[in-house]
Amino acid sequence: MQPKIKEDLLYILNEAIIILKSKEESDIYKLKELSNHTIHNASIFQDQDSISMAVIIYSVYKIVERYGLTSRIYEVVDAYLKRAKRLLDRDDIKGYRKAIHDTFKYISKIDKRLKTFIEEVIEKAKITKGSKVFEHGISLTKAASLLGISEWDLMRYIGKTNIMDVQLPATDVRRRLIFVRRLFGLK
Repeated sequence: MQPKIKEDLLYILNEAIIILKSKEESDIYKLKELSNHTIHNASIFQDQDSISMAVIIYSVYKIVERYGLTSRIYEVVDAYLKRAKRLLDRDDIKGYRKAIHDTFKYISKIDKRLKTFIEEVIEKAKITKGSKVFEHGISLTKAASLLGISEWDLMRYIGKTNIMDVQLPATDVRRRLIFVRRLFGLK
């Protein structure tokens, strides 16, 4: 794992732990912002660790948003995140990834009634995060591959957003021609 990614993941874990500890309704929305923050690294380094973290934080946000933060959920999620942070601090990357995997398993098993919802949230989170990765300039195929989702699902979601509608400012043709001539040493 690259040092910059590790540093960023430690920051995300620390912030998530602080947010969950506060149990303030207004702070819960910071989880969504935190999830979006990890996409920056994912789009640059195209790493699975940042993607996994984004999905976990977003999933926790959706669960808390919909059902509130019961003490049982708080205690377990808090313990998993603290464990992941502790392992990453010690450079135990294998242990860290196992802790993240265990966190995913717990989120999927919070409640029998929620299992379907959680799986849906995780899938939607992956698709949402895939669109953010795509928005950062990574190809649709690569974004779908990074998140383990189908290109079709990602295309369908992106089609519902305005990502493709954004146009870059037009560049003057003369400026482009001058730039190309300078680039190739032509007059």
